[in-house]
Amino acid sequence: MRSMYADPEHWTTINLMPWAAEYSFDNLGACKSWCVTGVQVSHRFRGQGHAARLLDAVIADAEAEGVLLTLYIVPDESGGLDYNQLREFYTRHGFVTTDEDNGEMQYTPSQHVAEYTAALTDNYKAWQGLLVSSQRGGIDA
Repeated sequence: MRSMYADPEHWTTINLMPWAAEYSFDNLGACKSWCVTGVQVSHRFRGQGHAARLLDAVIADAEAEGVLLTLYIVPDESGGLDYNQLREFYTRHGFVTTDEDNGEMQYTPSQHVAEYTAALTDNYKAWQGLLVSSQRGGIDA
């Protein structure tokens, strides 16, 4: 991941920072959780898809590197998108709301979804095994 994605021709940038206590500036590549800290689009280039294209590049890198992305919706008071428009924009790009009160959204790369699903499946199977065993009298209640 990079700390900035830019389209200088259209005055558009997306800024990110590592989002984990264990990172160091010597080892940024190892950080698997990053926070989108800002999306800036010049007034004259808004509504033309430049931020969407940059966000697609950020997401492609997150997918390739297995990085979880977090962001907090903070509307720009200088005429940018409002809270609901921003939430819809990020939702279209695969982010899901994780804390409505704080405007927190996350993008989880597909490999993490697969790992999480596998872990849930393993836990469920283990739970089922304990349940069957206890029903047969194999576990003291």
